[in-house]
Amino acid sequence: MFIASNFFDVSAFLLIAGILGIFVVRKNVILMLLSLELMLLGASFTFGLLTLVKDDAIGEVFALLIIVVAGSESALGLAIFVALYRLSNSIDANHLNVLKG
Repeated sequence: MFIASNFFDVSAFLLIAGILGIFVVRKNVILMLLSLELMLLGASFTFGLLTLVKDDAIGEVFALLIIVVAGSESALGLAIFVALYRLSNSIDANHLNVLKG
């Protein structure tokens, strides 16, 4: 039996876990990016559920757009991570001011 409220609870948990991860883990850049990915996963999961509940394809379109944004965010985050590690030999987010150019 399909109970949408349980799945919406899971997506809300993913979104809240991502928000808490960004605020709690401020030093490690990789964990901050993972928390952002959790937030995007929760949002796309919600849009996928709305597609099932409303029987409309617009939620799938938004979920695909979120996946595209998540992919580009991962590529950009990896580039920032590599540049930060080359300049300061650490992945501490406090050293991000080294990247000012």
